[in-house]
Amino acid sequence: MLVYAWSHYRPEQLKLFGVADYDKPVDFLFGLLCEVVHETVVHNLAQRHSLNSERLKTVRGKIEIEKSLLSPDWKAGVVVCRHPVVDVDTLENQLIKATLRQVSSYSGVGNAPRIEARKIYTKLSDVSDIVPSKSAFRRSQLDRSMRRYRFPLAICELLLNHEMAEDSTGKAWFASYIRDEIAMRKLFESFVRAFLKQKLKSCAKVGGRKLSPFMLSIQKGNSSFIPSMLTDVTVQNTKQVLVIDTKYTPNTLQNSFGNQTIRSEHFYQIQAYTRHTSRSNTEHGTTGMVLYPKAEIDLDLQFSADDCKFVFCTLDLSKDWREVEADLLSLVQNCIK
Repeated sequence: MLVYAWSHYRPEQLKLFGVADYDKPVDFLFGLLCEVVHETVVHNLAQRHSLNSERLKTVRGKIEIEKSLLSPDWKAGVVVCRHPVVDVDTLENQLIKATLRQVSSYSGVGNAPRIEARKIYTKLSDVSDIVPSKSAFRRSQLDRSMRRYRFPLAICELLLNHEMAEDSTGKAWFASYIRDEIAMRKLFESFVRAFLKQKLKSCAKVGGRKLSPFMLSIQKGNSSFIPSMLTDVTVQNTKQVLVIDTKYTPNTLQNSFGNQTIRSEHFYQIQAYTRHTSRSNTEHGTTGMVLYPKAEIDLDLQFSADDCKFVFCTLDLSKDWREVEADLLSLVQNCIK
């Protein structure tokens, strides 16, 4: 799920890196980090360009006359020169080195990725040691020339932001991440969108879509406070539009007067999104889907209302990734055929 959400590698490509068979999440991610850094970063380290000022007997760069005359060594032929310096001691390289060092120290990390990390670490001898922090990741600015760093730094941040289990089984690893409902909700949404964008690129447009404020015609008053709607995922082909609202929650249903029903807020939200989309795309059939990860029950509810179809369903993420792919693709294709 992480690999799709990052939109970098397909799961089948991981076999080329030798990390697909790692059992523990920490070994998988740490091994993947090592392989990606080795493939895309180590042989093309980002460089920092700066100006250095130092006293030299041989002129290099530009002589700083005032500083040279004030220097006690100028009579001995020493001048102060300001010259450009290029080195690899950038923040991005420091973060990668710090991650390799810190994650290698965890007892729950297997020997295979630890050995690979040590090999890479020795190649970063000219990079300073730092204590990584969230603010350091925020300070990192990646332009086009640095885009090869986006994926490895994403893995670094994920590894460092969530405590790892000091447990040789690795069962508790990422417990803090899994308990973080906001992080998991974003991950689930990103996974669904990136997966469908890749799998349906030849037959449908996939992406989030901003909808205007409920098709309202504002005649008086300040309309700036009326919120726009942004769909999690919208899939559109020549015949159908599918609006998907992903919900990462174990509580797919609610108790209402002794009966199990769809959660009110989930129903009314997808109803608003779907009816709005239907009005602005009259030439297409419109379906609204609320997609949950399977928790306690397997949900597959379908009904029609106001010329729109509605689907409330679950996706079992505990299955083998090939089955997860097939199930998700089947759910979506059944709605847009």
